[in-house]
Amino acid sequence: MLGGLVRAQTAANIHAIQTDLPNSPNMGQSVTTEGIVTAVLADGFYIENSSSTSNCSGSSTLNCWDSSIATSEGIFVHTCATLPATAVVGNLLTVTGTVASSNSSADTEAQGTEIELSGTPTLESTGNAQPESVLSATLTSAATGAFGQ
Repeated sequence: MLGGLVRAQTAANIHAIQTDLPNSPNMGQSVTTEGIVTAVLADGFYIENSSSTSNCSGSSTLNCWDSSIATSEGIFVHTCATLPATAVVGNLLTVTGTVASSNSSADTEAQGTEIELSGTPTLESTGNAQPESVLSATLTSAATGAFGQ
């Protein structure tokens, strides 16, 4: 609740949360997204869109890549406390939380736009292949030139 108003939860793809802008248009809002767990840290986990699904039909189409090299297909989910049992590499999860710009993770690579998890992630499937890697040389042609988009 903010100023007496309840913010609506928005379904958004990871690249629609991250965008190619310096700050997410969803900053401070509750969002729901999904992705494959690619790494687990002590204070959270990374999820990424499946590279096997492309040509998203809109920002609310979940778990698919867009055609822009300037947008990230992954995001850090900060748990603040105990990791959920479903945070296992290869699991496809639906997560809900608040979009934040934070330096809360001990991992400096995780600093930036993140989702502060609220509630328990929903396990959609297990044993998913890791998303395709993208060469860093490709990323340097992004609008900001930054890797941590």
